[in-house]
Amino acid sequence: MFMVIRPSLHQKSFSETTKYLSRLASLQILFIQYLSRGALMPGAFAFINRLKKKLYSEAYMNLFLALLLISCILLMSGLLFIIFQESASGVVYYGLSFQTNVELAIVFIAYASGALGLITIIEAARRGSRGGATYLVAVGSIMVLFSWILLQYLYTVKRG
Repeated sequence: MFMVIRPSLHQKSFSETTKYLSRLASLQILFIQYLSRGALMPGAFAFINRLKKKLYSEAYMNLFLALLLISCILLMSGLLFIIFQESASGVVYYGLSFQTNVELAIVFIAYASGALGLITIIEAARRGSRGGATYLVAVGSIMVLFSWILLQYLYTVKRG
């Protein structure tokens, strides 16, 4: 099936060298296509194709986006600050130089409610004038307002 193409030792012209390289590239492409059909490892490529179909499904994409949103909110809430700094004791540490685990939870809840409120408002805008859209906008706005009030209150308490 495969031809071995060897350049001769007396080959000196540029056109012959480019012909050799183009033949070599086309043979490599044919070999890759031969492998992708699963001729040598049929189970491996079938497994990869099944994995691609599952991972690109809508349920897995929604799960991935939810996990990404939660991890971003955790990082914004100060998780790295708590990991790399000495943790303060108590419910709320007065001062901006330390953060307790309880403050992390409060900030996480505030950021999560704000994000869910914005997502609710966006979903209401997608619905348009269909039933319940105005209620979804109201609920989303209340969630964003609650998030902002909670964060402002915590910041005021920490500043003293």
